[in-house]
Amino acid sequence: MSEAFDITQNRNPNAFTDTLEAAKKGDVIVYHRGEFASGIHKTPALRAAGRKAVSLVQRRSGKRSFEYLAQVIRGGN
Repeated sequence: MSEAFDITQNRNPNAFTDTLEAAKKGDVIVYHRGEFASGIHKTPALRAAGRKAVSLVQRRSGKRSFEYLAQVIRGGN
């Protein structure tokens, strides 16, 4: 069963990488909420997508608000 990790409130700049290492294929990491993709976890998420470790998607959560998600393709475990 897939797990969801919400790191949106975690200010540790290594939180995305650490969470990805602990995640399994199929898990989802919620790394930002807002109108636009931004925040301290954006760059690590883009790097992981470049390595094909995650697929980045967004989900509407309000009229002008989205959740930015990284779906794990290759987990750390």
